[in-house]
Amino acid sequence: MVAPEEDLKSLQAFVQEHEAVQAVFIKPPSTVPNINQMTASPSAPATQTANFQPKQGYLSPAPEGIDAMSAWQHPGGRGDGVNIIDLEWGWLFTHEDLIHNCRGLLRGTNHPQKDHGTAVLGEMGGNDNGFGITGICPAATIAAVSFNNVPNNIPSAKAIAYATSIAQPGDILLLEIHRPGPRFDFQERDDQKGYIAIEWWPDDFLAIRAAVAQGLIVVEAAGNGAENLDDPLYDTPDGFPQDWTNPFNRANRDSGAIIVGAGAPPSGNFGPDRSRLDFSNFGRCVDA
Repeated sequence: MVAPEEDLKSLQAFVQEHEAVQAVFIKPPSTVPNINQMTASPSAPATQTANFQPKQGYLSPAPEGIDAMSAWQHPGGRGDGVNIIDLEWGWLFTHEDLIHNCRGLLRGTNHPQKDHGTAVLGEMGGNDNGFGITGICPAATIAAVSFNNVPNNIPSAKAIAYATSIAQPGDILLLEIHRPGPRFDFQERDDQKGYIAIEWWPDDFLAIRAAVAQGLIVVEAAGNGAENLDDPLYDTPDGFPQDWTNPFNRANRDSGAIIVGAGAPPSGNFGPDRSRLDFSNFGRCVDA
């Protein structure tokens, strides 16, 4: 059910009184993680884009990176035959480094906020063309499904279910979205404090588990809310089904998703190498 925010509490109370209803909960809107805003250079853009691959330290051998360059030397190491679907808000599919292997938007409405999604697609599948960046798996096929707050767009659980329906075992679903959690009463905040991984909500959890059961690899953002996901706060939500248990406690149940937080790169002033960045969620359910 979709309704104006000011009507949600009264609608929840009304629906809960129906004898056929087992649970009613208010689900806050999803959002993409904040991304650093860059000021445009006053200079005219170059007529030809330079090769930025030497600046991509994460492609290098450890400890600087994940040694994607070594993987490229082996059969399949460039992502041949791999399909990746990114689920978030918006993308710039006409970007010059996303031309050769990008299927574009498969379902949903593209959002004007395109920076995060475009960066994610580039990190994974940016074309190896001698200019711009090169993706970790530049031969993989990349695509997108959007669930955002544009009117009439599909909700997150339906977006995951759709991506699952068109994917094959071994394909990858990347969930780059988080939501306001109970720490601040599910309120949207500019600093995104208290935002958590989407699998905490029952419908998203079921959609993720169904994808994993089909043989898909689901990679899910832990969220940028600076939250300890082991906190007992997440054990007792209001309005969830009576048989619901907290998925952040893997002793209860496990969606099967690989939950990923944010860590400090070796270069820059971000803190100790590979340490947790202060905005990243953490806890026993976070795999990497």
